[in-house]
Amino acid sequence: MLADGFGRVLNNVWPVGITTTYGECFAMAVFWCMLKKKGYLGRISSGATLFAGLFIVLFDVLAITALGEYLFQKMVFPAFTILKMTSVADFLENMEVLGAMYFICSAFIKISVYLFAAVLCIRDLTYSSNDRQAIWMTTLIAYVMAMSMANYLTEHLEVWLGSIANIVVVPMYIVLPGIILLLSLFGKRQRRREAQ
Repeated sequence: MLADGFGRVLNNVWPVGITTTYGECFAMAVFWCMLKKKGYLGRISSGATLFAGLFIVLFDVLAITALGEYLFQKMVFPAFTILKMTSVADFLENMEVLGAMYFICSAFIKISVYLFAAVLCIRDLTYSSNDRQAIWMTTLIAYVMAMSMANYLTEHLEVWLGSIANIVVVPMYIVLPGIILLLSLFGKRQRRREAQ
């Protein structure tokens, strides 16, 4: 399994692998604050993480088995090739349309979750009692970013894997929260000393 050592694994994990999942944790943390029964949070989060992780691993094993390691690494969406290869009794063929519909629907749901989390964060940060202002601000920011970031998928991946992951995402997701954690721990220690 690790014929080339941990180097290839670490290249896939850092920085894109960690920052992507960490960013999703930020979005979920917004919704965790809205839970009424917080006792179920650990079980629900662990179950959802295990289910999603097993689903991704099983799909990757299926894709590597069907395509081989070389083709799997070269393709952006190996699912389309697997669905093209699918033939059930010479009746169900060219099922990549279903795969495209699945990807569009899942991307729409994911973007909707991110935008809803952004609306809630902007509403809390601006102390706005009116949701319309937060919705319009989020819509405007998302529209400007969507229209100016990349023109096609390859450019989007180059921007994401190149500059944004290292320059913007790592400091914003890892360095800044680390500084805030250290400051909060330092503040708690100072308050304990003053209380004594």
